[in-house]
Amino acid sequence: MLATASASEPPLADGIDPTAPPDAIDGLSCRVQAAGCFCPPTDWLAYGQDNKSILDSQLGQRMQCLFDFHDFDQAKHAWVPMDVGKTTKMLSDLSPARRVTPAAAPVLILHGDKDPSVPIQQSQLMVAKLQAAGVPTKLLVKPGEGHGWEGEIRDENLIADWFDQYLPRRKQK
Repeated sequence: MLATASASEPPLADGIDPTAPPDAIDGLSCRVQAAGCFCPPTDWLAYGQDNKSILDSQLGQRMQCLFDFHDFDQAKHAWVPMDVGKTTKMLSDLSPARRVTPAAAPVLILHGDKDPSVPIQQSQLMVAKLQAAGVPTKLLVKPGEGHGWEGEIRDENLIADWFDQYLPRRKQK
């Protein structure tokens, strides 16, 4: 998600939180210069296949509470369930693959091809969107592996190498 953030997109500075106004930290950008991740969900509305949302999947049914979005009703001064249209918009807004622009950060993704939680389609979709936008990206598929694998910690070095390639070096003082 951070790889697709724009420089002018502080996540909480929009004032939608009715309990507290934005403060100084909310005005800072969360934009990153490079990203590396393992098994990322990237499109909540095309989860495993086109036109099948996370809510339609078995995983989504077990994780319904994560997607139980509410709006604040000023008249009732209470949180009320969000309607289906707004929920769909929220899932779209929270889908990194739907936010890709040519300004996105370079992204390295590692994913097991037997992942039972996050379909490899999610990583393939993200890489395709990044490539179409001309953003450097790479998908490293771990054959036979699921959502995490033995030796995964060693693969963090691949992410460090990716950062070395795409992050500017600071001059030593």
